[in-house]
Amino acid sequence: EEVFADRIDTMFRGLQALTVGCARCHDHKSDPVGTAEYYGIYGVLLNSVEPEESPVIGMPKSGPDYDAYLKKLAEKQKVVDDFLAPKLAELGKQFPEIANRQAALIGKLERPDRRKLEDLEKVVDKFVADSGMEPDKALIMEDREKAIPQHVFIRGNAGRRGEVAPRKFLSAVAGPENPEFQKGSGRLELAQAIASPKNPLTARVIVNRAWTWHFGEGLVRTVSDFGIEGDKPSDPALLDWLANWFVENGWSLKKLHRLILTSDTWRRASVHPDFAKPEMSAKFASVDPENRLLWRQNRQRLDFEQMHDSLLSVSGNLSGEMFGRPVVLLQPPFANRRAVYAFIDRQNIDPTFRNFDFSNPQEHTGKRPRTSIPMQALFMLNSGFIQEQADKVMARPEVAAAAKPEDKVAALYQIVLSRKPNAE
Repeated sequence: EEVFADRIDTMFRGLQALTVGCARCHDHKSDPVGTAEYYGIYGVLLNSVEPEESPVIGMPKSGPDYDAYLKKLAEKQKVVDDFLAPKLAELGKQFPEIANRQAALIGKLERPDRRKLEDLEKVVDKFVADSGMEPDKALIMEDREKAIPQHVFIRGNAGRRGEVAPRKFLSAVAGPENPEFQKGSGRLELAQAIASPKNPLTARVIVNRAWTWHFGEGLVRTVSDFGIEGDKPSDPALLDWLANWFVENGWSLKKLHRLILTSDTWRRASVHPDFAKPEMSAKFASVDPENRLLWRQNRQRLDFEQMHDSLLSVSGNLSGEMFGRPVVLLQPPFANRRAVYAFIDRQNIDPTFRNFDFSNPQEHTGKRPRTSIPMQALFMLNSGFIQEQADKVMARPEVAAAAKPEDKVAALYQIVLSRKPNAE
């Protein structure tokens, strides 16, 4: 139940900027989302299941190397089974009502035993991942052979069932002629309803997120809430125009980014040339003190991933390699791949990532917070990664060849900031 609730919340806040979670227990207090509509979407997910075995999309392996791999895999799996079998047998005696349900019994393990099991399973998973012997598999969902009707859970209580909730999209978005989904679970029709050019929200939400990324603030500041309780857009006409342009140009994010980055608005300086004049600075402060209309560019801090890649770039150490398996970024020997390939353990996020406001990968995050804490400065001063990049910058030919200290400083400025140092 909680898994479905999380999926619905992520789907609608992420793609529709609607907070529909309230409708789990009662009709939404501010937005036109009813409980029956919420459980209609819930019914789509209920009737979409993950197959026990993901379908193979690559060529199956064969030959002596593959046989040796299977033998080694069986040995590693036997370690897991030998640890788990006596534990489950003992738990089966304590909980005979669930003795035939292995997953339920595993949930009854003591915490140290669960951690031991997780560690053993990680060894098997790492062996499989590193071997390259397993054929590729598709991550898919399937429709149930026979659809299960989803009832409204009264007050969100699964034990109190109300009327059957028809599987269909939100009427407030789809309009009064909003038919029920007819094909299987309704997953395809749900996706089509979200991606429809007639959907008034999807394109606006996407272009607003792109705008937020480039300018620090969205045309709608509450990027995941376009409802009544969210902020009003600073320029509704611009938001509408961008959304229409985006749809007309094939929903191309590449074209959208190009449009924004080549605009006069994006290319403005962070300090307006007239701001030094007292009469003009007073006018700016009175008309648009928060720069919502972007009469100048907003200065923005780099995210941790941007900072990481920038440091590798200026040190001349950034790899342009694409694809491949994720890498651990901040443990020596330090990887030189872009942060987009960072290994993220959802249960145990690297503390440095957290210190630099990295998003919780288990939750929807409309916009990252911005904090300034001592651990950030300590990382910049003491991290082995930072020291390594600093050494490599100093070893670059244009810096090493400079004879005078001032020439080294000038070379460093050119590498890091793409400009010459000034008197300040």
